[in-house]
Amino acid sequence: MVCAVLLLAFPCGVLQAPDSETASADSAPSLKLEVKMLAENLSATGRYPVLAVDGQQQLCVGWLEPGQAQGAMQFVLVKRSDTGWSPKTVLASGSGWLVNWADFPQYKEDVTGAAVLSWLAQSKAGYGVQMQYQTAGQGWGSFQSLHEDQDGVEHGFVSWVALGAGQFFATWLQSGAEGPPTALRAVTVDERGDLGAEWVLDDLVCDCCGTAAVRFDSGKVLVAYRNRNEKEERDIFVVRGVPGELQSWSPPVRVGLEGWRPKGCPVNGPALARKGNKVCLAYFTEVSHGFPQVKLLFSHNAGKRFGFARVVAGGKGCLGRVSVAFPETGPILVSWLQKEGEQAYWMVRAMPQRGAPGPPLRIAKASGGRKDGFLRLISTAEGVFAAWTDASGQGIHVAEVLLAEE
Repeated sequence: MVCAVLLLAFPCGVLQAPDSETASADSAPSLKLEVKMLAENLSATGRYPVLAVDGQQQLCVGWLEPGQAQGAMQFVLVKRSDTGWSPKTVLASGSGWLVNWADFPQYKEDVTGAAVLSWLAQSKAGYGVQMQYQTAGQGWGSFQSLHEDQDGVEHGFVSWVALGAGQFFATWLQSGAEGPPTALRAVTVDERGDLGAEWVLDDLVCDCCGTAAVRFDSGKVLVAYRNRNEKEERDIFVVRGVPGELQSWSPPVRVGLEGWRPKGCPVNGPALARKGNKVCLAYFTEVSHGFPQVKLLFSHNAGKRFGFARVVAGGKGCLGRVSVAFPETGPILVSWLQKEGEQAYWMVRAMPQRGAPGPPLRIAKASGGRKDGFLRLISTAEGVFAAWTDASGQGIHVAEVLLAEE
């Protein structure tokens, strides 16, 4: 799963998909964005941030940084309130952790204050996922393996969903003892932090593209991931179901219809965000003709059906690494990594559900390489926030992304 990003040479530019419902220039609201920095170098040694909200809907920012002992790593978390940033809290620390630019720790908290944390660690056969559970109002439990299998070579790219009442759902990629083929698996965690029985969502998927998952008020969960078939096509698929009810899960359904056959693993998974039963799915592809693009899909019915894909960005320097936010008001925001000549930038664009997209905006400079990791977006009650690793490969930056004032 530790793979290289493909860099292909094609004409550069940002594309716009045709839309029959495009608003006129006179009636369309402004979709220009601006970036308001909230923290530069929140941690000078931190890498690969993850965003979440706590039980009080405060913004949480977590990241990896070196531990106190030589060779140790730790996961650090801060929270933002009206009075500023909380002191750094070390949630977990240890040796044997793996630092991977594309597969970094994941943190999720529910409204009760229960939380889960997972990270990569060395195992006897390769590497696996360690996790830790926090009971609401109590401390963190001991480390444990997320998966039953201890003989497989690769486990990773975890996505967490809060199910309520201190329970969680996790999905991840897992290979066998000899390596690929890789499957997409899932498990639930109860209010005591105990793991339920695992099950397979898809038995053949891309080896090193991240997963994404969201839960709806109905209790159903939607999982998006990059599939793989015997023809080596690597399109985006989804599955839907209720955790713990195996018969409720749909078969895998392809939603990105490109038939893309990359020469290697793209290391470019999809991103999901939802509002009520509406859900948006952003993903990277090079389609059948090898032209890099970031696309956006939209569903009105909790992912049962998606409309036609709209192009967010594309061209020679489009590297993907997407994230997406779906705020309560305003347009969907999609971010990606774009290389322009010798320089690279984290970009963001407003994508209304109907009408023309807004102009792309540079969030920050990047290196265009692995050390950039992934920029993360999240929508909270306070707004849409972004977090990323400094272009130097160390340093955590956080900003608010908002519509520009006229």
